[in-house]
Amino acid sequence: MPSTRSENPLLTPVLDQVGTLVDWTHVSIYVLDGEDITLLAYRGPVPFREASHFSFPLARAGGARRVITGRAPLLIADAKGDSDVARSFLEATLDVPRQTFDYIGSWMGLPLTIGGSVAGMLDLAHAERNRYTEEDLERVSVYVRNVAAQIENAVHFSDLSQRSLELQTLYEVQQAINRHLELSHILQLVADQALQLTSAGEALIFLVQDDDLALACRSGSALSELPPGLVLPVQGSMIGRALQSGRAWRAFNAQSDPAGDGDVCRLLGARSLLVVPLGPPSDPVGALVAANKVFGAFGPRDERVLSQLAGAAAIAVERSRLVKQAAELVRLQERQRIAETLHDTVAQKLFRIGIEAEWCQQKAPAGEEVAQRIETVRRLVARAGYDLRSAIFALRGTAHAGESSLVALLRSHLSEFQAESGIRALLIASPDLAPLPPATSELLFRIAREALNNARKHSRAGTVIVSLRCDDETLTLTIQDDGTGLDEAGAVDPAAGGLHFGISTMRQLAVQLGGRFSIGNNDEHGTIVQVQIPGAGQGVPDRLYPTGAKLQ
Repeated sequence: MPSTRSENPLLTPVLDQVGTLVDWTHVSIYVLDGEDITLLAYRGPVPFREASHFSFPLARAGGARRVITGRAPLLIADAKGDSDVARSFLEATLDVPRQTFDYIGSWMGLPLTIGGSVAGMLDLAHAERNRYTEEDLERVSVYVRNVAAQIENAVHFSDLSQRSLELQTLYEVQQAINRHLELSHILQLVADQALQLTSAGEALIFLVQDDDLALACRSGSALSELPPGLVLPVQGSMIGRALQSGRAWRAFNAQSDPAGDGDVCRLLGARSLLVVPLGPPSDPVGALVAANKVFGAFGPRDERVLSQLAGAAAIAVERSRLVKQAAELVRLQERQRIAETLHDTVAQKLFRIGIEAEWCQQKAPAGEEVAQRIETVRRLVARAGYDLRSAIFALRGTAHAGESSLVALLRSHLSEFQAESGIRALLIASPDLAPLPPATSELLFRIAREALNNARKHSRAGTVIVSLRCDDETLTLTIQDDGTGLDEAGAVDPAAGGLHFGISTMRQLAVQLGGRFSIGNNDEHGTIVQVQIPGAGQGVPDRLYPTGAKLQ
């Protein structure tokens, strides 16, 4: 795909004829584009590939501003002189690379009137100072008035050609989306096209991640110094402000613009800047950023191009999200199906085997080898059931969207526990409990399940209460019953066997969580098991930026 416009064929004879009227070092035609002026045709020392993207805010265009707003020709015989108009012209040229216009010694500009309104300007420049005269100005003015219709047609042709190029680009991006290409490939395609179509030095795409903006891709050779995995805050940054307002933001010189973000501009090495949000104002997904236009500033045409590309990129991001969401839903459904199958078949059979083993053990003569073998079977079945329930938890752990999976699993397990044991089971959980990481939830659930298992086997309790609360960023899990309590002399002693195995398991799980484990008797009767996890009260740790720099 071509990345720049070619010379407008309808203006070729116009530029040729101007050359027969006066000598020039450069001749160009600009058109108004909102509050900017954009180059339409050019011949001169700057290659057309670069010059074709000249664009400036009219307010900063010096002589051009006087021509267009004054609706009259302007002659600056000595463009390097001390007159007010010469100084105004010189100040405007300081906003572009020095070598671009520093050759100009004499200059003239003539308004282009189409349909009674000034639509642009034709300008001529010569390297020789005082080369142009009022007679030259009048001669060119007469000619420009005579070819107004031809110039108007050229303007329409150029606009149609530009829109055709934009549509071709959007079609290419849409085809990439339809081919189900990876999101990274599509975003890179968008960034590359944004770079070419706007003649930017750099193009970047940021995607929203929680309260930050993460650099997703970039295009342009001047970005090698950017830290990999760059993350910017949404709040307080110029890119974030564009997202929050839902409107594009342009700056001729972002580093000196009061609305700009000096730190970000210095990091990006940005002077001229254009930021376009991805997605609707109510739910933006990122931003498309063009920086450092080759000449001048980004104009309305650039904004339109980037807005169209941003729309395509937003569609790609949303499509990628939906595809991942659908895949995750299928995965969760399959995990849930497997978990239910294991629970309804294998777990129930193991439970039944355990009951039968207990019955056989009661009937077997004490001290006989067969009784010992039955006890071994009973322990193996209990351990297998324990491991199976852990596997079922891991399969079910992420299936409870919108609610803490730990609370959901505890509620489900307590219902089963009450039905199987006949012990009344209650759950108390803080309403403001944040979702916990799956690994943390799994280990806490295993502790609670082990404590409940001990209560069923040893406590002779009528009620058991499981509570989960967080305060001062400490998460506390408590399991207490109203049973007989612990035999302090033996229950926690490693040599005593029995209950000790469960206590040792709970303590090891608490250590894995970096928490504190305690077990003891209640003040009146029964047992209390408690696990405290510092730093887990908010559910998840602070976001990390493992791949790069976070700009504060």
